[in-house]
Amino acid sequence: MIMAEAPALSRFITALRRDRISYQLSSAWHPDDEVVRVAQQIRDQRSQQAQATQRSVEESNAERVAREERQRRAAEDAATRTAQLRRTHGPRATALLNQLRTSVDALINPPADFIPLDAANLFPFFAREYGRQTSGGWELEQAEYLVHEFGESIINDRLLETIFVQVRVRMKHRDLGRYENHCFILGYQNDTEFNRLRSQFDQTCDAAPPQLANWMAARRYQSLWTVRP
Repeated sequence: MIMAEAPALSRFITALRRDRISYQLSSAWHPDDEVVRVAQQIRDQRSQQAQATQRSVEESNAERVAREERQRRAAEDAATRTAQLRRTHGPRATALLNQLRTSVDALINPPADFIPLDAANLFPFFAREYGRQTSGGWELEQAEYLVHEFGESIINDRLLETIFVQVRVRMKHRDLGRYENHCFILGYQNDTEFNRLRSQFDQTCDAAPPQLANWMAARRYQSLWTVRP
């Protein structure tokens, strides 16, 4: 059943006749006050729906602003605590960084073609990758060392200082006229009591995160370098 005023119904009647669909017409009258009441009811319903939608949008925006403010405060707090940690433990981390740098520098830039065994044994993956590059005609241009993480981890129920260093190696190939950049994460536990470096870690920066996370979880690593929100 279709209810409408006559001008609107005429369009439906034309279509029904065109498609040869039978129909019947009936007249209906509604009091003016009833029409006004129903029209007002429809307007009220639409207004209520619009208000409900507006309230939902405002509540959603308020929740988003509050969430962003909490995240901002958490990030600021983490940054502040990270800075405090690095001021406190920076000298210890720098000492281990220099120890690692000395070993790796001797591997990638050895005096009189001598490659020390300690670096090659400490970081076999790094040594292989670097050796593959140099055998292909690549030469060391520059090496940069940055503390990636510093903290403490467990081995045999003992707590050891632990360092991870990001090593960025820039190499050049004279014949090809090209430069290449390589990035590695190298690290270990520094066992001063027994004068050993333990649980060595070496991997490319791209591949390191999941393996490093497993390494840290297995040895209950606690950072003295970074606070995350």
